[in-house]
Amino acid sequence: MSFYKPLFWLLIYIIVAVFIDVYLGAHLANPIIVVIGIFVFVIGWLWFNKKQFNLLISWLKQGAKNKDQYHFAGNCKEIADYVERLLKQRDQENQHSTDQLNKLLGAIQVSPNGVLLLDQDYKIEWCNATAAQHFSLDSELDLQQHITNLVRDPKFIAYLESNNYQKPLKLALGHDEGQKLLIQLHPYDEGRLLLLTNDITQLERVERMRRNFVADVSHEIRTPLTVLSGFIETIQNLPLDEAERKHYLDLMQQQGDRMQSLVNDLLTLARLEDSPPPPMDQWVSVKSILEHTKNTVQELSAGQHKITVNSFDNVAIAGIESELISGVANIAVNAVRYTKQGGNIDISFKLIDGEGVFQVKDSGQGIPAQHIKNLTQRFYRVDKSRSRDTGGTGLGLSIVKHIVLRHGGRLDIKSIEGKGSSFSLVFPTNRIKQLESQNSQAG
Repeated sequence: MSFYKPLFWLLIYIIVAVFIDVYLGAHLANPIIVVIGIFVFVIGWLWFNKKQFNLLISWLKQGAKNKDQYHFAGNCKEIADYVERLLKQRDQENQHSTDQLNKLLGAIQVSPNGVLLLDQDYKIEWCNATAAQHFSLDSELDLQQHITNLVRDPKFIAYLESNNYQKPLKLALGHDEGQKLLIQLHPYDEGRLLLLTNDITQLERVERMRRNFVADVSHEIRTPLTVLSGFIETIQNLPLDEAERKHYLDLMQQQGDRMQSLVNDLLTLARLEDSPPPPMDQWVSVKSILEHTKNTVQELSAGQHKITVNSFDNVAIAGIESELISGVANIAVNAVRYTKQGGNIDISFKLIDGEGVFQVKDSGQGIPAQHIKNLTQRFYRVDKSRSRDTGGTGLGLSIVKHIVLRHGGRLDIKSIEGKGSSFSLVFPTNRIKQLESQNSQAG
């Protein structure tokens, strides 16, 4: 519409001039003056439009910003308005794309797997925090650095340059190669590479523990089975009198009991690992736990040890009664087994800074310091022959540790070789409740 406005005013000018010439006879409206007027008008109109066009070009060169400062008119104003609308639409689309990209990068950033982008020259274009941690990179300073300058492992370099990425690569990193990574490269976009990393350290450790556990269980069961097989062969092939036959049958019974204890302990461990956390609203009196423990160790000791039990009447612990009794009784039974005849065994309960502590102290042979940290491992024995002679399966302290941890506590072990040991089951304050009755001493 603005293009026709000058023509509209030119037409009005001509009509007015003709009207004056015909009806008024004015000399100002003669044809020469009309032509001159038209010429001046066209020149002015062209000059104005050229100025507007130059303003439009200048505005576009400046990035099409601050349109109101340029005072556009006519066609140039329409063009500027249209360009401004297009630019706003483009900016909105770009902002939407940027937001979507940031959301995607944010999701990749918190991924537990490492993500790293390499260009055609194996230079780092981007990586998330997990990949930076896996390779000890700086996600900002190491951009555009060659990956082989930062990860110098020969296996990784060979894998990178092989161009055969069908199978992932297992890589051991760290000073002690304690971290295990599973790495795989995926080509994309004409030469670029997507590098994915997965920390499998824990999976490798669990798998190693599983293999060791299966091997240990097989070994523990194989020994009594071999003994049983030998006894059966002896009974079948040798003429034995009644006393000898009874002796062999008693030995076979011992091996059978040993296998039964091993199976029971394995089932107990499996149940502890799969069970839900102990409740916080089921209270077990400390007195009942100590009484069960006292009865158990006195029966096992048969009067061969000096046993002292400190019984509390006014404290209860939140948890599962059978597990708590089993945990305390287990360390007390160990004290009886590894303390010589005439030795002292003290079983007590204390409140220390609000925590409940079951403690079993003995005057036994003690444990060498280098073994203490491994005592709660499955099938770990300081003296394998002595442990088997005393009827142990090698799983007792592992069971105790699981019980204490399930109740939010900890197992503390102190020992001096040749002087005795102290085992303490420490339970947190939120599982301890004071009762109204008074404590008493019992021996």
